[in-house]
Amino acid sequence: MDLINQHLIKINTTLNTKSEIFETVCKLLEADNRLLDRQLFLNDLYEREGAGATAPGYSFAIPHAKSKGVKTASLVFIHLENEIGWTKSEKVKYIFAIAVPYEEAKDEHLNILAMLARKMMNEDFRKELNAAKTKEEYYRLLTASNV
Repeated sequence: MDLINQHLIKINTTLNTKSEIFETVCKLLEADNRLLDRQLFLNDLYEREGAGATAPGYSFAIPHAKSKGVKTASLVFIHLENEIGWTKSEKVKYIFAIAVPYEEAKDEHLNILAMLARKMMNEDFRKELNAAKTKEEYYRLLTASNV
């Protein structure tokens, strides 16, 4: 199963809090049959978020969790219509939520984070992300291996 597909991409949406975002992440993963236990994953997502900031800048947030509630490694992408406060000092507009089965967590989790970090540091990627309008465009950007 691919890490991401167009069912795991939600664009131009209005969500105002982390709670709404985390619920949306769970709904998308659940609808694509990628969770074993929704509540367990949600709890793990909140626990990881509480351990430290997941907003590296550039209006990006990368909430992530290793969880026994996850069936298959997945990436959910959410483009918010308007920026929201993620921390006291960081506002975000682009959410890259990572869900990884606990058993596979170490390598898979780090590989996904490294891939996202490379993309986020690339100015061309950020410009294309800002210009994208459709799920198809976002999907192409997120799955391109040229970064």
